[in-house]
Amino acid sequence: MEFLDRTQCERRPGGLTLLVNKRVKHEDFLAQLARPEGLFALEEIALDHEGKNRWGHGRLRAGLVEIDVHLKEFLPKSALDTVLSAGRASRAEKAFRAGIEMLRRGLPTPEPLAAVTRRRLG
Repeated sequence: MEFLDRTQCERRPGGLTLLVNKRVKHEDFLAQLARPEGLFALEEIALDHEGKNRWGHGRLRAGLVEIDVHLKEFLPKSALDTVLSAGRASRAEKAFRAGIEMLRRGLPTPEPLAAVTRRRLG
C-alpha cells in the first residue's frame, strides 16, 4: 500500500498515462511530462545517449523547486511490443514501480519521480 500512498496515476487524452511521485506533483512539472518528446529538446537536459532508446540528465523546474532528473526513453522494439502493451505495464511503469519498491525495502536508490506511457493503438 505504500506505493499507492506515495504515487498518483493520472490519465490524459491521447493514451497518455502519468505515474507521478506525490512529492513533486506540481502542474508545471506535469505539463512538461505531458510532452515527453519536448523534454530532450530542453537546453537544461544533456543527452547522454541517442539511438532507438535514449537517456539524459539535467535539472527541471517544478514550481519554485529545481529537481535533478535522469531521463530515459524506451521505444517499442517491434510491432508485437505495441500490441502487447495494451494489456501489460510498460517498461517505464515497471522501472518506476521497481524503484519505489527498492526504496520501501531500504535499498539505496534514487527516488523515482515519474513514468510516462503513451499508448498509440488503433
